Amino acid sequence: MKSYKLILSALALVAALSVNTFAQETANVAVGAEVVTALTVTNAGDINLGTIQAGIASTIKAGASDAVTSEANLGVTVTYGQVTIAGALSAAVDVDFTGATLDVSGGGSPVAFTTIAYSAEKNGGAGLFTTGSQIDLDGSGDATLDFGGTLAGAAAGTYSTALGAGSPITVTVTYQ
Repeated sequence: MKSYKLILSALALVAALSVNTFAQETANVAVGAEVVTALTVTNAGDINLGTIQAGIASTIKAGASDAVTSEANLGVTVTYGQVTIAGALSAAVDVDFTGATLDVSGGGSPVAFTTIAYSAEKNGGAGLFTTGSQIDLDGSGDATLDFGGTLAGAAAGTYSTALGAGSPITVTVTYQ
């Protein structure tokens, strides 16, 4: 009886181990990646509207090459904003940017700044573009973006994105 149990146990073990032996299949999954230069975005200049008249909107071009935007209510010393991008040679990138909020020193209501952008590397040719647009980095992997926009009419005061509830223009660049 002992040998009968031993033989049955051995047969059960062999059967259990051999059931899946013939039903096994394999597949290989390849892995690949294109590793490119990390993108960098650097502030190359801040927007300065100068000394402007209260209560009237102020508009500054998005750089010297912006032939579309009409400037209005600007001070004597003005500068447009600029960022530079560095990345992979001739790569396509998506550019997103925000508007800004300027808070006033000494209290008061923050004021909105609506951003416009210009790039010589814009996909489809140089010109103004909106957030979410594609630009192509040049053969050196670089691009320059110029920023301007319109500041809503504001009460007299000193306004800045660096004060209290202020927030600067944020530029985000991602590879396509």
